[in-house]
Amino acid sequence: MLKKQILHTLLIFSCIHLFTGNSFAVVFQNPTDKNFSYLFVPGIFSIETQTAKYIPEFISSSGEKLICNGGIHTLNEPISTCTFSEISVQPLNNQSMNPLVHLGCLITGKFNKKYGVSVQRSQQPTPTDASQPQATLISDHTVEQHAFDFTKLNLAQEADINALFKTYTDHIEKYPATDIVLYGVSRGASTICTFMGKHQPQNVKALVLESPFDSIPHFLKHSQKTSYISGIANKLLPKVTAYNPNGESPITSIANISKDIPILLVGSYFDDVVPLQCSQSLARKFSKLGHHKVHLLVLNKSSHSGYAFDDYADKIKYETVVHAFYKHYGLPYDDTLASQGADEWKKISGQSALMPSK
Repeated sequence: MLKKQILHTLLIFSCIHLFTGNSFAVVFQNPTDKNFSYLFVPGIFSIETQTAKYIPEFISSSGEKLICNGGIHTLNEPISTCTFSEISVQPLNNQSMNPLVHLGCLITGKFNKKYGVSVQRSQQPTPTDASQPQATLISDHTVEQHAFDFTKLNLAQEADINALFKTYTDHIEKYPATDIVLYGVSRGASTICTFMGKHQPQNVKALVLESPFDSIPHFLKHSQKTSYISGIANKLLPKVTAYNPNGESPITSIANISKDIPILLVGSYFDDVVPLQCSQSLARKFSKLGHHKVHLLVLNKSSHSGYAFDDYADKIKYETVVHAFYKHYGLPYDDTLASQGADEWKKISGQSALMPSK
């Protein structure tokens, strides 16, 4: 009977581990005497709730606590999050007649529920003395209340570059003596490419680029979502968004990125939004330009928005290889995770791994 109870307990803990990821606390140890901080550049819609997938517990700009069950631990604090121009953070009650606000809230709520992101809302503190006014909140909005204006969608061009440049300069002002890891997802990863090509920021010491597109025409041609209407989409996109067909693109901008900066590209065979061909295209271009610190990690079963969630084996591979990448290049890392990712890191550490076959 006792043996059955022990086995039952072990089974429960195994299931908890399987669905929530690593159970130990992640500790970023710094192998240098330098200070490191992080800038996260998100994709579309969820902004700071998206950040919680990579740093599973932190305080948002609105003062709320974000917690993500089952996320990966690849970002650390201090951290700043880039907000693009099409996102509004005005209070919902100020925009009650704008349907895009409610659409943004619905989409953010959907992704939060899907990926286990919970938001502990800020509360107005109750004063101990009734005669004293209530203390003001850090912000008067919540991270879930995002309006989304498609007409301002810029797709890694001038407006997005300017938004990231502002985030970068504000971050440097707040943390003047810091080296920065830039971490981007989808459109955010592509914006990092164009931003780095245009500004060559001196404080940035490494890039992690998850599912970037190399150019809009190539992305539209190969994406399962748009390939059958790519011709129409190419013509329509500049008319309904702020995208400029003659503007910046990641594939042309990376020629100006320093060869000394380590870069980890992450793609997935199962990504039906930004296809693996885009990451492979960027990897080939980096290689032709003489970059020897560029690596491509390919996941097997993860969807575009679910790199940290869809498949347990992919999740562990992703998380541990990022820390192995950090360790290899002298950046803060968790030793347990880096050790777990050592074998997979060896497979992608050479230039021959930039174009995996399948």
